[in-house]
Amino acid sequence: MKIFKELVLALGVMVAGSAMAQEEVSAPEVKGQYAVGISSGTKDGLSVAYSKEDDKFYQGKLSMSEDETALSADMLFLQPEVTKSVAMAPYFGIGLGFSESYKAETVKVGDIEMRVGKDVRQANLRVPVGLLLTVPSTPLQIGMEVAPTVPLEPQGKASMDTALNLRMLL
Repeated sequence: MKIFKELVLALGVMVAGSAMAQEEVSAPEVKGQYAVGISSGTKDGLSVAYSKEDDKFYQGKLSMSEDETALSADMLFLQPEVTKSVAMAPYFGIGLGFSESYKAETVKVGDIEMRVGKDVRQANLRVPVGLLLTVPSTPLQIGMEVAPTVPLEPQGKASMDTALNLRMLL
């Protein structure tokens, strides 16, 4: 899985570099469009997005691993005036994340070893901040983000999610 992450990151960097090397950058119209792709980072999985307005879009992620399933949904606000480019725009937003994981440990009772576990469910408030690149003359969208997460339950732990999203505009 580590090689997959490195390949996705290398592809993203190459495409972003070639797009930024163009003198005149213009992005395709993304208002009212859906995008579907993959997300690689803290949690790998499926990434979807919907652009309702020029300066606002929604994204969701679903990831599944051997011991955890996670789902998140964010409302994001593009800031193209910062880079003076529609093709490359920073964004920030707010969202919710939900995860369910199975935590297991081995308990030894006499000569018998037993595997004891429990389901752990957690809801988080997410504050994603990132950079969205819509590659000119292609339906490709690349997003890089960090998202501090704060648990909504007192027993949860705060964390930092990172992601590289590669999506195809539909």
